[in-house]
Amino acid sequence: MNISGRMKVKTLRKEFKEEFGLVLRVYEGRSFAEDDSTLASIRKGDSKGGEFSPKKNTKVGNLEDKIQDMFGIKTQIAGSDDSYLCDNDLTLKAALEEDEKKLLKKEKKSNKKIPENNLSDSPVESSSLELTDEEKEWVEEYADEDAPENVRYSRNFMLKAIDTDEDWLEYTSDELKNDRSIVFLAVEKNAESLKYASNKLKNDRALVLKAIEEDGSVYEYISDELKNDKEIIFLAMEGSTRVIEYSPDNIKSDVSIALESIKLANDKNKDNIFDNRLNNGEIESFDAKIYEDEKVINEICSVSLSPFLFSISERGGLSENTLNTLMKYSDTISKALKNDFNTRLEYAKNVVNKDWPVDEKITECKVVFHYYCAHSFINFDKDFNLGEGTDFDSNLTVKLAATIRDEIVVPLQEQINSFEDGNALMGSIYKNHDNADLFNDYLHDELKANEIANLLLNHIDAASISDISYACIRGEDWSLEDDCPDIYESLISAIEKKITTGVEGYNAILNTDEVFYASIASFSTDFKENLLKFINDMDDDEKEEYYLDDILEYLED
Repeated sequence: MNISGRMKVKTLRKEFKEEFGLVLRVYEGRSFAEDDSTLASIRKGDSKGGEFSPKKNTKVGNLEDKIQDMFGIKTQIAGSDDSYLCDNDLTLKAALEEDEKKLLKKEKKSNKKIPENNLSDSPVESSSLELTDEEKEWVEEYADEDAPENVRYSRNFMLKAIDTDEDWLEYTSDELKNDRSIVFLAVEKNAESLKYASNKLKNDRALVLKAIEEDGSVYEYISDELKNDKEIIFLAMEGSTRVIEYSPDNIKSDVSIALESIKLANDKNKDNIFDNRLNNGEIESFDAKIYEDEKVINEICSVSLSPFLFSISERGGLSENTLNTLMKYSDTISKALKNDFNTRLEYAKNVVNKDWPVDEKITECKVVFHYYCAHSFINFDKDFNLGEGTDFDSNLTVKLAATIRDEIVVPLQEQINSFEDGNALMGSIYKNHDNADLFNDYLHDELKANEIANLLLNHIDAASISDISYACIRGEDWSLEDDCPDIYESLISAIEKKITTGVEGYNAILNTDEVFYASIASFSTDFKENLLKFINDMDDDEKEEYYLDDILEYLED
């Protein structure tokens, strides 16, 4: 999907739900925006506008920030039933996966019995809670922290207001944060509200179990006493990957808890060991003592070692304690490493031979080896003494890299040479720069990525302005401009030619807003002068549509 200022709010929300399975809340000021409003009509401040396409690997918080930056509009991404806000650090794909887990839990909830359930003083049913017109006005017009104290500190109002918006709990009095009925209702609406409860209620086992059942991540906020409760820990681990991080030291060295955490991770990983977001069972948060237990080692080796190795062997390598402990099980670990690699290799070989478009093959093969060789295996190899040296200088890693190169990457290179879909080629390699690393990582001096980049020139005539322009964006690890300057210059020239001689015209480059800002300095003086003239000849409505203030300032300078 593409997001632009011309979209109506209802269209944006509908397409976002269809594309990502989540709800996009769109605000105008402190209230929800009207469905028939366009984004351009509700924008605030000096936002630049434009158009862009969010991807499934975009983080929730980054997307909200980007919409705010481009359109001056506050948005929040919520679960598919719009009952909670998604974690800003999750990608859209991961947020949807978490949402599916939450929905599954809700289905199972009716069959679960909460231990020591003494919540008899829970508030009245929400259906009987009605706000007066004046109270509704308070809820709608005030930011929570700005509402008068006589509103926020009224128990009756808070019971009603929290049923409308659980965020009110954060801004009420300490007395009401210690009111079990109010906190119960807030937690029922959104488990994370437990964060604002009194210390006494954070130690209320039944209330905590209620919250943990809804969202395991609230383990972070509960009392130190309950953080030692194994039943609570196990329940929290089922719904969150950030539990052990907040647990006491004695929990971090508990083998039974570590084993359960790794088993839960493997249960999720076994469906697709090639996923880049494999669960690591929070293994990095446990003490190295857990590796002394053979059952822990066997469980780590039972599905795929990749997520565990990646977690415990960052660029600095393994700690001495971890290394010494793991060396006791070198035979088991070495065998598992070989099996893991062979499984990945056979899968990738099958992908190469499938009747798929080559751009899809590139993406899939990058996923298979992304963390395995490029990160976790190299670091682990360096310390685990499977070879000598670091990075690709390690004997074993060089052998594995050569195998990947000969059996996967070179055949893909040959298929690319005859690939006719220029847009798809640029999309697979240059819109997703990680895919280009598949060639950078394994071809090295023999066939560098600029060999691949050169093929873009063969597809320029058929490619769209947007796809060519995306090839010019600077990536985190490399850029076409730095690594392949001649090709970059040719692509810039091709964009100029397509615009000045084609049917798309200068509107095409203005529609690739993010790309254009990244590469505008590279265009020729003549092109920039003609673009300035084109913009100045626009009528006011057109200028407003594109939000051209920043572009105009740059071009005029």
